[in-house]
Amino acid sequence: MAKIPADWKDAAAGEEQLSYVLYDGQLSTTTANTLLNMFKQTAAANGLKLTNMTKANELPSNQRFLLKKIACVFNDTMAALDVQKLIDDAFFELRINQKLVLGAPLRLLGPITSLVVPGVTDAIWDYMGPAFELENYLTIPGGTNFAFDLTTGDTAASASSRITIELIGDLVRSKN
Repeated sequence: MAKIPADWKDAAAGEEQLSYVLYDGQLSTTTANTLLNMFKQTAAANGLKLTNMTKANELPSNQRFLLKKIACVFNDTMAALDVQKLIDDAFFELRINQKLVLGAPLRLLGPITSLVVPGVTDAIWDYMGPAFELENYLTIPGGTNFAFDLTTGDTAASASSRITIELIGDLVRSKN
């Protein structure tokens, strides 16, 4: 059974708590070992198709987030083997207030196998592995910097493709 951290506070008077997904997508490159700083862009600047962040690398000070799961989605038109190339020896690090709280190979979040045969380009499917569920949930307080750094794999992909990271959990915010 998952553990809720001692610093987590459920919604109080004047607040609401809801299941929520924070997401951020960025284009990979056709260069191996590329560092992507996720959650650094805002919806106002880049649109809701790419991110739902209102501030770069932090939540508004009147919000807090209980992180329960992390998922990775590879989308856009891409060659079948490019997903495997992007996750080959790729890794990610999650920091909250500059403290490393989780680091792992990206394969932990990536698809187990490709959905189409090699040599085929698929413009319909998104490639998503099962969400990684944390045994010990993490609190992301509002107004506190957090960073999700993803380094792509050792093998260059044939085309740049969008990688979206989804942080899944509970958001507490003001009812107003």
